[in-house]
Amino acid sequence: HRPGAAAKILFVPTHALELIEIAAVRRAIGQSIVEARRPIDEPLDVLVQHLVTRALGGGFTREEIAREVRSADAFKNLTDRDLDWSLLFITQGGQSLQAYENFRRVAFEDGLFKVTDGRIARTHRMNIGTIQSDATVTLKFQRGRDLGTVDEAFVSKLKPGDKFLFGGRVLKFRRMENLNAIVTLANGAATVSPSWAGGRLPYSAPLSKAVKATLSRYAEGEEDRDPEGHVIEPILKAQRRLSTLPHQDEVLVELARTRDGDHMFIYPFEGRALHEALGAVLALRLAKRTRATFSITTNDYGIELLSAEEFHFMPSLDRDLLSTENVEADLKEALNLTQMARQKFRDIARVAGLVHPGHPSARKNARQLQASAGLLYDVLRRYEPNHPLILQAERQALAELVDGDRLKETLIWLAEAKRIINRVQRPTPLGFPLLVERWGSRLSTESLTDRIERMKAQWTKI
Repeated sequence: HRPGAAAKILFVPTHALELIEIAAVRRAIGQSIVEARRPIDEPLDVLVQHLVTRALGGGFTREEIAREVRSADAFKNLTDRDLDWSLLFITQGGQSLQAYENFRRVAFEDGLFKVTDGRIARTHRMNIGTIQSDATVTLKFQRGRDLGTVDEAFVSKLKPGDKFLFGGRVLKFRRMENLNAIVTLANGAATVSPSWAGGRLPYSAPLSKAVKATLSRYAEGEEDRDPEGHVIEPILKAQRRLSTLPHQDEVLVELARTRDGDHMFIYPFEGRALHEALGAVLALRLAKRTRATFSITTNDYGIELLSAEEFHFMPSLDRDLLSTENVEADLKEALNLTQMARQKFRDIARVAGLVHPGHPSARKNARQLQASAGLLYDVLRRYEPNHPLILQAERQALAELVDGDRLKETLIWLAEAKRIINRVQRPTPLGFPLLVERWGSRLSTESLTDRIERMKAQWTKI
């Protein structure tokens, strides 16, 4: 991949159904469909960093900087209030931090905002930039022994009491301490499945639409027109035989009872990130109606809700379950939004200059930055809960999780689409990757392979 040359894509599917995705991508490229890149609206941490950078270059007036900043699309609607807050923040540290001299980075002299302290100038120049690196979280038993590491994005969504599988053991999440997740051994089934960095790649609305359109063509028997469809034809036939292949204006729901419990599989084809949020909301709403505990597993294609105890999903699949009313409140209750915002605040605080990664020869690690940012987050949340950077952290945490309004749009689509509810004897090929996702955390490679082969044999017998 280089400028002026044709790009070549090597596609390595982890399971057969991902061939549908590459068929959809190849057709979308042929139709010149390009995914939009939606910029963050008014990121005040970036504005604050820019203001300090401009103050290093001889200074600026308020009127001059207002014109300059509003010429950028992301800040075209910047209010005087937010601009004045940003200027107060770099000169005094804002309402909560004004007593600390370290946060007074810019002086206002002779009508100009400018940096007059050489130490501040050197520190700022060495830390300019907005690119952030992902951090990992160490799992630790409550009494101190390390178990390994997991992705920060997964742990940030856990609530105290959530159970997940790691290294073949069921662990209960207790609390976060900087970048340590404190856990204890637990009994019973896991309630969430770990997710990893590779599975968090964004699944956009255009890609979702293309995948649904491709699957709809295959539902009409047109798989032979694509080389990928021809390869997975046996799996498509098994899906038709055991349940159905949904069209793009249909949503398929499959209900099954196995030795693991009662399953509901639902296939919106909206991507893992959105499915994680949707699955959490659906599980919360179902549990409020009938006391139950669900294990939630997601991938790019669907969601599995599993109740180890007997649970009748059918009466609950009404429009109220898919309502957009109070969805933000349900999402905040279902997921640990405070912890997610806390992790996001670390990056925002670094860009805004509240915490510093250190000198190039002695960089601080993510754990040290999280400790510093965490203290600031607690102070601001306690004394200034509407602090603009706190609110920005919450907005960005939600936006990254559900891609703006896509959760509401998906709920509306699920409520209006034709629902096909099939009771199946065993999970079908569409649900198969969800099972493997859940099994893979607790089975060895050999036993997982054996179980997969048994399921494939069961499909061919029907």
